[in-house]
Amino acid sequence: MNFEPNFDLEDEDEDLFYWSNIGLDLFIHAANEKGYTGLSEKYNWESLNDLERYVLNENIIHTSSGDEDAIWQFTACYIYLGKVINRKYKTNWIVVEDGTAHSGMFAIDKLLEKKPELYIVPRDVIVSLILRRIPEGLKTYIENWVKDEEEDFSWLDEMTDDET
Repeated sequence: MNFEPNFDLEDEDEDLFYWSNIGLDLFIHAANEKGYTGLSEKYNWESLNDLERYVLNENIIHTSSGDEDAIWQFTACYIYLGKVINRKYKTNWIVVEDGTAHSGMFAIDKLLEKKPELYIVPRDVIVSLILRRIPEGLKTYIENWVKDEEEDFSWLDEMTDDET
């Protein structure tokens, strides 16, 4: 499947913008032709079932194999996932600049009201799906991540303060 958009930009933010508008349309069309008809420009939550099937059945890889088509397919999968998360949780894309291993990567911010500094990296979620075959599925994985991160652990801080 060759759906690589024909553009060459130096600015990563612009690359993401163009990918969102050009590359994903091509990706969705190609995936629909292969029977993954749940993928659509609506980026609805239920479409993650087909995205998951696509990643697992089409043997999407996450390494730099030198195969441009494979790189574009992997990129389309994580950007599609990010757009679905954005739509469901009303979040935004950011480029991580926190000095961690995620620096320079695209992430979704403000996912959690109680901890707005936390973000999720859709690329890492797709890598986890590829490597571990996330048994609970993409939707449950993300829902659990949001639920777990929103838990109130302030009691733990209070216990630590009492011990000092």
